[in-house]
Amino acid sequence: MKERVIIRVLGVLTLLSGLALIVTLTGDVLTGNAKVWNMSYMAVQLLTCGVLMLDFCARLHYAKNRSRFWLHNWPVLLLAIPYLNILYWLGIHPGMDWYLVLKCIPLIRVFWMIWIVVLWLGRGRKATSLLWSYIVSVVGIAYVAALIFYAYESGGNPGADSFGNSLWWAWMSLSTAGASVVPITVIGKILAVLLPCVGMMLFPVFTVYYTSIVTSNRGQQSGENMSDSDKKS
Repeated sequence: MKERVIIRVLGVLTLLSGLALIVTLTGDVLTGNAKVWNMSYMAVQLLTCGVLMLDFCARLHYAKNRSRFWLHNWPVLLLAIPYLNILYWLGIHPGMDWYLVLKCIPLIRVFWMIWIVVLWLGRGRKATSLLWSYIVSVVGIAYVAALIFYAYESGGNPGADSFGNSLWWAWMSLSTAGASVVPITVIGKILAVLLPCVGMMLFPVFTVYYTSIVTSNRGQQSGENMSDSDKKS
């Protein structure tokens, strides 16, 4: 019982700190401060990474097989390292092409935690949990990708003159439909390649949801037909 309470509390703290991180990052991008050292964002990111590490350590401590847990979850720990804060403390200034990417690394872990929470809320309703997991993943990835795209492409790319256009580009790229906006920066081109790949990997989740709904409805109909035939006989 104590274990579940601790894990759930850390999960809630992770989501709250992650939301604070997203809000701070959004403010940085929309105000044009995304490419400078922002102490407010650094503090929020350090706090978020600290919560992520505590969550990882708690799960490792309560794991039945710690070696197996470590083997399967060590990449998750890498996402909780405050790379940007460490570089700042060491006096290392990364190129601006990668500065915002380093800002967004902890958000990957936050979205992973959101996925876990959505699955937990949908226990016993696999189809519903799959649908919400798909929606949360797509919305979160598109939003963060739009922030990164807007931060790097605005000012030089006429197709990214507003965050709304950048968000539309991210949605169209993630859906693999494509957009007429052509990225001109290195980060923008990398996103243009990654987003359709991620979209194709996530689409089977929606397919499984639709298949589950159809199978469930057919099962109910066949059950009702059998009950009707039994009554007639």
